[in-house]
Amino acid sequence: MSMEQNDKTIYSIVDIETTGGRANNHKITEIAIIKFDGEEIISKYSTLINPERNIPYAITRLTGIDNQMVCDSPKFYEIAKDIVEQTEGTVFVAHNVFFDYNIIRREFSELGYTFKLPKLCTVRLARKLLPGHKSYSLGKICKDLEIPITNRHRAMGDALATVELFKMILAKEENEVQNHLLPDSASEITLPAGLNRDDIDSLPESVGIYYLKDREGRDLYIGKSINIQKRVKSHFNIQKKKRKEIELKSQVHSIDYLCVPSEWVSLIIEAHEIKKYRPIFNRSLNRINFRYLISVEKAKDDFFSLKVTKHITRENNKALQFRSRKSALAKITSIFKYVFGIEATETEIEKIKKILGKENFNSAIRKDIQKLEYPAENFDVVVNTVKSNPIKLSFVNNELACISWKDVSYEVNEDPDIKRLVLKKLHNFKSTMIFGAGEGT
Repeated sequence: MSMEQNDKTIYSIVDIETTGGRANNHKITEIAIIKFDGEEIISKYSTLINPERNIPYAITRLTGIDNQMVCDSPKFYEIAKDIVEQTEGTVFVAHNVFFDYNIIRREFSELGYTFKLPKLCTVRLARKLLPGHKSYSLGKICKDLEIPITNRHRAMGDALATVELFKMILAKEENEVQNHLLPDSASEITLPAGLNRDDIDSLPESVGIYYLKDREGRDLYIGKSINIQKRVKSHFNIQKKKRKEIELKSQVHSIDYLCVPSEWVSLIIEAHEIKKYRPIFNRSLNRINFRYLISVEKAKDDFFSLKVTKHITRENNKALQFRSRKSALAKITSIFKYVFGIEATETEIEKIKKILGKENFNSAIRKDIQKLEYPAENFDVVVNTVKSNPIKLSFVNNELACISWKDVSYEVNEDPDIKRLVLKKLHNFKSTMIFGAGEGT
């Protein structure tokens, strides 16, 4: 379908509900798409979506969408084709468009598909063409303009209200609206002589590591991103004005990349690659000074106590070392919250001591701290964070030796910084440990 139909631009007015408010970390629970020709609604589409993760209670209170409602709903990949058919050849319109657009685009990216449409933001347009309002949130601007909203914070209800707002915007000056089409993430860039646009546009829009190389193939800069193409383009943005940024841009002659199955894997591999190749434009080449340690000590009453100290030795647990006293204290707070469900105040700790007794209290602390240690000399960890693509970490002689997924096997030489990162990341994931002969329990 052409975006122009009978000389009219066709718009897709879109609204989504999600498991949270950050585009990089959350999933869609509901979507509504209203096709609109500037005067009349052409069609409506909406569906609940199973996000394949828990919907927090705070989100349920806001939207009314809970886990039970979506458990039998289609998953995103099952309705992805519908979304493409509903939006193809249209201008994507939403209130705060980058939130809706980027989440939808990321969902498609995880399926290996590039979702790309011209877009308009009714927040920006309203500020420009309907000035003078104290707030341009959908609820408040609609109240000011006497636009009714039924089913607030549900996708179709908010999308219908956005249609009415968009009608008022178009009535002001339709040609002015067209001048506010937002460019894709590929905005204006300038490329050095050694690169052409195809080199950039052919980069994957997925999680991974990228390598900016000079004419001789030497690494100038190594980075990571959840969207390799978008991040690489940012290096060549015309707005870059710092001397180091301009110098890097001028020397890049080729780009290489490694796609990985998960952002946390990219963190580990990036740290390893920078330390291995030491690119001249990477600033974080030296090991960060971790000056503070959480130590587990027995108090006079024989109950365990978590203290922050500066006495660090090579034998100390790397995952309990921190750059600042503030971050170490925050970790202690999270440990007590996770283990006992309490705040780390003296009053609350004393209460839980009396309830559990010394043995149970100390055992609970010990078990959680032990999760931040490698459990054996030789073992594998299988992390099932990526659907149908489990990641295996192989440990040999108490060090991470290899990360593998699908047909990729990446060897690692672990150092203290990488060990610290691995321990902290593993602590956050559900995983299966496979011990070698005679190892583990």
